[in-house]
Amino acid sequence: MGPIKKEYIKRVRHESAYRTFRALATFGSVLFVVFGVLTIISGLVVGGMTARPYHYLLAFGYGIGGLLSGAACIVIGMALRQSAFILADVADSLTDFYSRHDQLPASPSVPPPPPLNR
Repeated sequence: MGPIKKEYIKRVRHESAYRTFRALATFGSVLFVVFGVLTIISGLVVGGMTARPYHYLLAFGYGIGGLLSGAACIVIGMALRQSAFILADVADSLTDFYSRHDQLPASPSVPPPPPLNR
């Protein structure tokens, strides 16, 4: 992405009409990441507590399961935040575009349906 586009995105996000939406998306993302970190920690702790003779495979499964599900929560949280920001960026860009042009797009006229031939 070029510097002009980066500057435009920076300006649109600074002058956003959807600050609350962006804040809620960030808050939800932080919750997902915290939940992912807690899931990783709990998977490793439970895996460590389960590590007894003849239960090493089960402990390894708990540890790997905690790592994978925690990593998935972190990735999903970050992806949802970016998706929400893209949606807000599109809405802000459209608002910016039409406010500069002082007009809304003309609604397309829909022709009436053809008569039924029976």
